Amino acid sequence: MSLDSPPAVWWVRRDFRLCDNPALHAAVEDGGTILPLFIVDPVLQRSPGAGRGPWLLAALAALDSDLRRGGAPGLNVVGGRPSEVIPRIVQQSGAQRVHISADFAPYGRRRDAAVQRALARAGKELRATGSPYAIAPGNLYNEAGQPFQVFSPFHYAWLAQEVQPPAPDVAADSVEWVAADDRLRLEEPDADLASLAGEQPARQSWYEWRHRDQNGVGDYKRLHDFPGVDATSHLSITLRWGHLHPRTLLADLAPLRSQGAQAYARQLAWRDFYADVLFHRPEARREPVRPEFRGH
Repeated sequence: MSLDSPPAVWWVRRDFRLCDNPALHAAVEDGGTILPLFIVDPVLQRSPGAGRGPWLLAALAALDSDLRRGGAPGLNVVGGRPSEVIPRIVQQSGAQRVHISADFAPYGRRRDAAVQRALARAGKELRATGSPYAIAPGNLYNEAGQPFQVFSPFHYAWLAQEVQPPAPDVAADSVEWVAADDRLRLEEPDADLASLAGEQPARQSWYEWRHRDQNGVGDYKRLHDFPGVDATSHLSITLRWGHLHPRTLLADLAPLRSQGAQAYARQLAWRDFYADVLFHRPEARREPVRPEFRGH
């Protein structure tokens, strides 16, 4: 790999999108070129869930296609341990910084710390900008300075906290993208999932649901708990892979004053709450947060 201007590396993890992506925007602000990278991490490959692998393939293909439409060589998919892959990619490309969206889950924090140490030994930087949440874990505390254990008081604090506006969009054709030396060939995704995964289908689905006359956001508070009515946004997996950011959704909901819009925003607060609990108490994956419920 030979470049006049060394690239910034954009390491994609849970942010498969070009719009409202602070980490990507920070990489662009670095100047020069961008090397978009996804690492097939063997640890995460062992994660349970039959649907995870097929959707990941579809998400990778969608982002790869979005990049190619802008004239890029596509998404660089590389297999291996991140603490080994990232330093190698940085050395090959001459990059000084690797840009990420912060990960607050237990494994993600350990992985990123290992990558940061490996880069620091080479005089390089791992820079985290933004997160997958409207309000990132570790920002809200009760009056005693302790993490919240109950949602309602967390929600009051969440409502009082100002959510940052969406980050500027990055047009694929406005960036010079580069390829890594040892990229993998992407597998063909499941045809049915290919039409659903990615930023553009997510944006279209969100727009259509928001503008429904019936069973859309206006009816969400009244109908979302009824399994026989299709009255939800179907965006859980979209948020999981970061095809849309919750901050984008909140910005779109802000002009709407309906109870449905408020109820939907509350669900996004629940998502932030669970991430905050896990950040402060990794043992919550296996044990109750409140001691009085242990042993029951």
